[in-house]
Amino acid sequence: MRISKQKALLLSVLILALSWSVISCERTTQAVNYSDKAADFMLKDDEGDDYGFYGNTEGKVVILNFWAMRCPPCKTEIPDFVKLYDEYGDDGLEVIGVDVDASGVAAMVAASSRFGINYPLLTGTRREIGKIVSNYGGFRFIPTTYIINREGIIVEKVSGPRDKAYFESVIKKLL
Repeated sequence: MRISKQKALLLSVLILALSWSVISCERTTQAVNYSDKAADFMLKDDEGDDYGFYGNTEGKVVILNFWAMRCPPCKTEIPDFVKLYDEYGDDGLEVIGVDVDASGVAAMVAASSRFGINYPLLTGTRREIGKIVSNYGGFRFIPTTYIINREGIIVEKVSGPRDKAYFESVIKKLL
């Protein structure tokens, strides 16, 4: 049986795409050294304003989620982040979504509207995002989420999607 070059190429692309989707959805939880201070950064929010990490999160527990609109598992977490922010925002929780694709402010406005996001969505240039990812130790999978305590110390790094109950169990101890 002969496979045409076009079919072989299509099959290769499909295998590569399937492999990427499995890899990008890996689920790991990693406790980090409690001396790792969260890195400060400045990006644009979904209104086009500068958003300084330290200036907006000092004294708060932070869920810092690196995500992309092209990532289905990333989008599954959004409703839970919305609920967590609604329930615990007044208690000192800050949820922040950082767009790893550097899609721009207009895309963040559209995502915020489309998914009913009530927490800050941040974007910047690819270079800015790359530097931030590097400052947070780098990661291979999205979504990747860092949980940061009120003192600005990273207490957990999570690769892959989690549900509301998981994040709630971690942040309740920190609030």
